Amino acid sequence: MKGVIRHALPAVLFCAASVPAFAATPTVSIDVKNVTVKELLHTIEANSKYTFAYADDDISSGKRVTIKASDRSIASIVAEAIPGAKVNINGNKIVITRDNAADTKEADKASARRKISGKVLDEAGEPVIGATVTVKGTKEAVATDFDGNFSLNVASTRPTLVVSYVGYKPEEKQLASGESSISFTIQPQATMLDDVVVVGYGVQNKRDVTTSITSIKAEDFAKTPTSDFRDAMAAKMPGVQVLSLGGQPDGNVSIRIRGIQSATSGNDPLYVIDGVPSDARAFANIESSDIESLEVLKDASAAAIYGSRGSCGVVIITTKRGKEEKPTISYDGQVGWSNVSKKIDMLDAYEFATMFKEARDGAYLSQTPGASIGDPYDSRPSSYQRVNPIIQAYLDDRTGTLTNTDWQDEIFRTAISTKHALSVSGKTPSVRYYVGGSYLYREGTIIGSDFERLHLTFEKGPR
Repeated sequence: MKGVIRHALPAVLFCAASVPAFAATPTVSIDVKNVTVKELLHTIEANSKYTFAYADDDISSGKRVTIKASDRSIASIVAEAIPGAKVNINGNKIVITRDNAADTKEADKASARRKISGKVLDEAGEPVIGATVTVKGTKEAVATDFDGNFSLNVASTRPTLVVSYVGYKPEEKQLASGESSISFTIQPQATMLDDVVVVGYGVQNKRDVTTSITSIKAEDFAKTPTSDFRDAMAAKMPGVQVLSLGGQPDGNVSIRIRGIQSATSGNDPLYVIDGVPSDARAFANIESSDIESLEVLKDASAAAIYGSRGSCGVVIITTKRGKEEKPTISYDGQVGWSNVSKKIDMLDAYEFATMFKEARDGAYLSQTPGASIGDPYDSRPSSYQRVNPIIQAYLDDRTGTLTNTDWQDEIFRTAISTKHALSVSGKTPSVRYYVGGSYLYREGTIIGSDFERLHLTFEKGPR
């Protein structure tokens, strides 16, 4: 008996100590799913008083079984898990041995197979490397080698072979009885594509990349009432976060695609403007009226096209070009305003004076034994225990005649912003052109933080 015997008993127990089997058939209740035969036997041991002895070669260690039983015979469970196994019960020991007759039948069945060889060629007569040859109705399959050759063993007298290869029509043939060689010639298969998307260095079917590409067109920017096109990205692009850093009117904005992806490296996406990789500053200075389309590549599609630079996403911008034969003049004007949505609730002068007096009185009473809150301020020993006369004046001023300034009202304001954009585009028999200029003036909600920008775009190219 080959292998390792678990729970091995003394040899005399098997040879001479013949113990009558229990009158009752050993049963067990178990519920296991997708476990190996060894794990099944361990489960039976854990749920009964019986233990197993077997050789590893006599059980199928790679096989997995699913069994649910209630008071079922252990012998029947073992027979189901290990076909052809013999079960001998000696007291609380169950010895499992293998019935070699089943293995002999399998060997006889395998010897009945015959070898089929062949070759796969394309329409030009060249060998096809890596084509899949499958026996129809079975899971038996092989791949062709560098010369297009293949070979496999089949059990059927008249098997049907199927050849498949990417970009080619599947081909199948049935072999005659006794035939041992066959050849295939496969033909290319043309597939109609309704929509394709240009991505980096090639094209892909649009339905394959829809979940990874989000797009905004020029008309979408025109419908968004904002002077900064990046605000439209947050409103129209799921998975894209546009964060305003500090609230300055110069538009210090951070863009995150699919959130923060690195704790140590940068999280900015790659910006590509008309095919040229750019930084965030060039992206921020683009005039929204000059944008023809804006696409955001997310997920693995960005890294597949642009490599590690696109690991945090890619923002692709295509600017406008001349389209019409006649010159087209466009004007875009905007006026907006902004203010502080919520100010901090702060103390006025009287409330501050009251808290100041309470703090000084508290310090005096805690540091001076026998002190009274009515003691004159000049008689108190330390300056931090006394109340300044100016504070007392605000406490006595109930009519509000003294200065009481809310400095938030002094620095905040309703900010006005204006933008004017003018462009001329068209094309001649030889060239196409686009000229655009814009002026943006944006007041900050804090006085003195205004922002002003002049922008000029000129594009000329072949028709």
